[in-house]
Amino acid sequence: MEKDNSCINLNVFIKKFFQDILTVTFKDTGIDHLILKAIRNQNKALEKRLVWEKQGLHVPPFMFVSVTNRCNLKCKGCYFYAQNRIMAKDMQQEMLINILEEAGELGISVIFIAGGEPLIRQDLLKIIEKYPDILFIIFSNGLFINTEIVGVLKKQKHIVPIISLEGCKNETDERRGAGIFEHVIKIIEAMKNRRIFFGISLTVTKNNFNSIFSDNYIKQFIDSGCKIFFFVEYIPFQKGTDDLAITDNQKFQISNLIASFRSKYPALFVDFPGAEEKFGGCLGAGRGWIHISPEGTVEPCPFVPFSDVDLNYLSLREALKSSEFLKTIRENHGKLKKSKGGCHLLSMSTGTRPKHTAMY
Repeated sequence: MEKDNSCINLNVFIKKFFQDILTVTFKDTGIDHLILKAIRNQNKALEKRLVWEKQGLHVPPFMFVSVTNRCNLKCKGCYFYAQNRIMAKDMQQEMLINILEEAGELGISVIFIAGGEPLIRQDLLKIIEKYPDILFIIFSNGLFINTEIVGVLKKQKHIVPIISLEGCKNETDERRGAGIFEHVIKIIEAMKNRRIFFGISLTVTKNNFNSIFSDNYIKQFIDSGCKIFFFVEYIPFQKGTDDLAITDNQKFQISNLIASFRSKYPALFVDFPGAEEKFGGCLGAGRGWIHISPEGTVEPCPFVPFSDVDLNYLSLREALKSSEFLKTIRENHGKLKKSKGGCHLLSMSTGTRPKHTAMY
């Protein structure tokens, strides 16, 4: 079997990622201190992962945790609603604490918090406060971020809020609801005024492609204090939304456009799943990350809701070691092919999931 060097490349990427953050925050002494601390924490986490690797346990550096099934919006084409997770209960506070505790012990150094809408959980920020050595990147629609939450984010510098948008006002309000864009802009202004390190996440569709990849759009948010831009290709989960997926020509343009932005603007630009290509393709199933569902099942990624291990019955370490599903995907990584919307795993997940897989 051909050796998979994705782990080595990812560790190099993580170091460069934080060095790039230092570059874009140059002269902001408060944030510079935070990033230097984060770099030290990343190095310690890497040492932990290497120790576990020698013991036969592969630990990915990243983890997605969807902390709730609940959301205050119902965006058109939302993958979360298409997966019918809404009926399942959220994980209990004790389980979330146990997951974060063990993640730190294993050396998982960056945790992406998602939902539903994660900030609908009033206990979330209080729980995260206990783990300052882990970088938490929270994807939020922004509607629960008020003056009080902005104050908390100012203090908890290991939390990076990422606000979701669909493009300009018309595009965002059309998919998310009337008045959403203006509200988000006010929140962004409040975070800029408090010098909070934050970013935005943009769902890339065929319709909004030209607007969100324009210099005027990027410059608008750079001027608003945005330091990270996530570009996530739309995956058509819901029936009748295939026309939102980007064209092959648009997909081809993305890497060049992002390279151009990186050369011109003091910010970080990440495209998904395009960024995976430099690591040999899909990083799900533990090659680079895993996903914890709101119910506590361990899944390949947020877009593939299948699992054969459940943290209601196993520790995170036991789940990583015993999951035949994750292992099978990693061992058959070379067979993954892109599907509509760019997601590699979607093309094979229904054919490889085990008989006893949890499916929602």
